[in-house]
Amino acid sequence: MKKACVFLTLLLLCAGVLSASVRLVLDVGPIYTNFTNHFNKNSERSIHEENLFGVNLALRAEFVKNFGVYAMTNFAFGNAYWEHWSSPDSYGGNRYKHGLVYAIDSQFGFFYAFKPRPKLEIALGAGLGIGGNGFTRKIRNTKQNVNCTNIGFGLNADVSYMFNKLVGIYGGIADTIYAPVAVSTKLEGATESKTRRGQDVRYDGIGPVSNSFSIKAGVQFVF
Repeated sequence: MKKACVFLTLLLLCAGVLSASVRLVLDVGPIYTNFTNHFNKNSERSIHEENLFGVNLALRAEFVKNFGVYAMTNFAFGNAYWEHWSSPDSYGGNRYKHGLVYAIDSQFGFFYAFKPRPKLEIALGAGLGIGGNGFTRKIRNTKQNVNCTNIGFGLNADVSYMFNKLVGIYGGIADTIYAPVAVSTKLEGATESKTRRGQDVRYDGIGPVSNSFSIKAGVQFVF
């Protein structure tokens, strides 16, 4: 995942360098993230849900009029998660509070910006999603640390208003659909960890589909 992030970031920088005239936009601000993982077993459906808060960082490079590339990363954290389950005859849920719960989302892709009025801009983007999430849970009175590596596809939408040529404010949403490709689990006090990939991740109670939905706002800088 780290190599992919570095490679795609280099592509973003190269696009700006090769452009004769590039407009760079940097977004920084707080974010709320709702992260869910879906797991079905027989007739029972389980949802692992996290409500987290953190920081949004995004960089856009506009190298053609209203069109360009972007890179975005969201860091969100909390200390609890929900586990919901349902079947044809029952429904229930538990809230687990054991320690650090996190979700890290990154998107790398292309965007198009609409500028209906001076100082107002609407940017719509889509691209590759790379991220990770983790949490702690109890299994038979033993704490288990779970860390997932996720790859998928994401959409991003931002609305910004500039006070002057350099500084403005923004707000927006981001939504990424993930497939967990690797899950690492470690029991507290154990000397060895275990990593599963592909279809094997289901053995750790991690389903084949995750969704990360974020609401963000903050300060925008234009260079």
